[in-house]
Amino acid sequence: MELKRVLLPLDNSEFSRQALGIVKKQLSPDTAVLTLLRVAEEPKLPDGRPSPPALHGAVLSYNDMKPRMGATYPIYLDELKVSLEAELEHELAADIARLEAEGYSVTAKIRFGDPAKEIIDEAKDHDLILMATHGRSGLTRVLMGSVAEKVLRQSTLPILLIKPERVEVGI
Repeated sequence: MELKRVLLPLDNSEFSRQALGIVKKQLSPDTAVLTLLRVAEEPKLPDGRPSPPALHGAVLSYNDMKPRMGATYPIYLDELKVSLEAELEHELAADIARLEAEGYSVTAKIRFGDPAKEIIDEAKDHDLILMATHGRSGLTRVLMGSVAEKVLRQSTLPILLIKPERVEVGI
């Protein structure tokens, strides 16, 4: 029997995590290989550039500063992206551990960019997309858009959409 490669996009909400329950009900560990996908906004640098250490107590011309500033910025952005990626992987760790304890083969993927586009791009190596929709309607849906709807309209793969139950938060 050929294993089904199932993509599960998660956004760290309880709504999206409810799709994991459907996995356990509908897919056997013997028939499915799971990929948990977390898509985040591309990290951006703060508004101000970090000041090069050479500026403190030294007088430098712009031409002397320019190479130092250019080198500081990209390194900082790369470090920011690596840090964010590690944080997102950590968010998925508990879900991965639970699924692996149930016998599923699970991998995690982190992508940056537009969620719908990144889900569709990642799905090219899969057989099924299983995802939750937040169930927004009316003006909220118009203003915020629907990632699930965009994926549904643009993907050529089968998609199982889950409209999760409302999660009550008690204090």
